[in-house]
Amino acid sequence: MRPSSVGAMHLPPGLYYDETDLMALRVDSWKMHIGVKKEGSWWNEKYYPSIPYFFNLAMDPMEKMDQESHEWGPASRKFFAHKMWALNASGPFIAAHLKSLMEYPPSQGSDTLSLKKALEEVQAKMEKAAAGNSAK
Repeated sequence: MRPSSVGAMHLPPGLYYDETDLMALRVDSWKMHIGVKKEGSWWNEKYYPSIPYFFNLAMDPMEKMDQESHEWGPASRKFFAHKMWALNASGPFIAAHLKSLMEYPPSQGSDTLSLKKALEEVQAKMEKAAAGNSAK
């Protein structure tokens, strides 16, 4: 997450969210995932590994070389060990984003596409309606 080389185009940092959860930060060709979904499938459960995933998008544009990859795991872990500086380098970008959220808080939360949550809400409404009818 170091600034790009002299003369290269410098892009503002990109923030990647899944609903309301910050999942990744991109600065130039570097991307750090603090939240991940197994095998990159959007319907898989998200989790937050104890060590973020790092990708150099110029070298790995499909983001396949993560630490848990069956194909690329050993190479990725070695790559990560040489890029530990990125953890500290990401701090100012995340701090600036958190400050902007305090100055301009989100106006509303997002809904979820979880079928489980939708079923639980319907079941709760049905139970409430049943309890109201039995009280009469």
